[in-house]
Amino acid sequence: MKTEKIILEEAGSDIQNFKTFLCKLINDRINDYKIQFLGDWEGNNKLSPKIKDRQIEMLQIAKKQIIDFLEKSDSETSEVNFKLNLELVVNDKTLVKNRIKKLLFIK
Repeated sequence: MKTEKIILEEAGSDIQNFKTFLCKLINDRINDYKIQFLGDWEGNNKLSPKIKDRQIEMLQIAKKQIIDFLEKSDSETSEVNFKLNLELVVNDKTLVKNRIKKLLFIK
């Protein structure tokens, strides 16, 4: 497992531009979930969309919170300062699958 922590900071961003940036980022991730699910579903038509739907729902909730907050805060004299903390964790898929198998007692 590899871990990296990254902090992105910016001061003085235009609220509308920042809102567009975040919404585009979230919308792109939502589309990625949909495309990934369709690809997986082609291989297994019995695959449930529940996990994908929940992931998309959580992103849509976050997007709505962001939009609501920024729209309430928007004025001609407003600007956004933001700090984005990212923690990236890269796992080896085979190790994760083996751990799950051990937890489920699968050989």
